[in-house]
Amino acid sequence: MGAEFDISRQTVALHLHRRDVPMRRQSIPSDCYIELLRLRRSGWTFAKLAAMYEVSERAVRTALGKAEAAELARAEVALRPSGGDLAYTGFGWGIAAAIAGVTAVVCF
Repeated sequence: MGAEFDISRQTVALHLHRRDVPMRRQSIPSDCYIELLRLRRSGWTFAKLAAMYEVSERAVRTALGKAEAAELARAEVALRPSGGDLAYTGFGWGIAAAIAGVTAVVCF
């Protein structure tokens, strides 16, 4: 609607909100998470990302949180021969802990 009337999306939302028109929240699709993480890690600001995806900065922060959680879920558990050390796993720093004779690195 904003493009049709040559006004910003926020202005459209303000007018709709004043008239109690229900609106769905804008979000970044999960298939964009990898690119979102790459851009943020390369120095893009929340404002620039929000403008690119046409969402609020809060939506960008929420999507980044979900993207990072998904990335951690996909991360492989690195096995090490000895435990108790701080180790870099390629996905972040983690504590190595021995569990049932096998040492795993838990990333955080």
